[in-house]
Amino acid sequence: MNKFFHRILDWEIMMFGKNRPFEAIIISLLAVFSGIGGAILQDSFVSSAHVYPDATVECWDMVEESGSLGTIMLENQTTGQPYASFIIISAQMVPPVKGLKYYSFLRDGDGTRIPNTPVGTIRGVLETPGLFEKLPQLTEASFENWTLVGEVEGACRMWVPQNATVLLDPTMTWELVYARHPNPP
Repeated sequence: MNKFFHRILDWEIMMFGKNRPFEAIIISLLAVFSGIGGAILQDSFVSSAHVYPDATVECWDMVEESGSLGTIMLENQTTGQPYASFIIISAQMVPPVKGLKYYSFLRDGDGTRIPNTPVGTIRGVLETPGLFEKLPQLTEASFENWTLVGEVEGACRMWVPQNATVLLDPTMTWELVYARHPNPP
C-alpha cells in the first residue's frame, strides 16, 4: 500500500502552473471508489435480473389461442361498460395490447395495484418462472382450484379460476380487444 501512495505522490497534476500531488491522490481515490461502486451496482443489477426461456415470446399467442382474453372482456349488458377484470403477469412481460385494456394486466412489480385489486376480479394468471412464489405477498387470492387452459412448455402457463372457464373465448384476438377499448380521446 505504501508503494501505491508513493507512486501516486510521484504523479503530478499541473494546475494553474503548479504541481498538485494532493489533487492527484484525490483523483486516484475517486477513480478507485467509483470502480468499486460500479462493481457493486452491476452485481446488484445482475442478481435482480430475470432471464426467461426463448419460448416466452410465444406466451401472448398462447393467451390469445386459449381464449383467455375473453375473461377480461366482460361488459355490462345494459350499459356496455366493461367490468373490472384482470390477468396477473410478471413485471418483465409486456402485453401486446394498447388502449384501455392494457391496464387489465397487473404486473407483479406495480406496487399497490395487485394488493388493492379485489380477489373476485382476478380472472387469470400468466405464470412465468418465479411468479407464484411472489403472489402470496401480493394478494390473498387462493390459486388452488384454478384450471390450466394453456401452456408454452418451459416458458409460461395460463391459469383461470374454475368459474371463469365459461368466459374463455378463442375468437377474441388482440386486435378485437383494442377495437372494443381503444385509447381514450
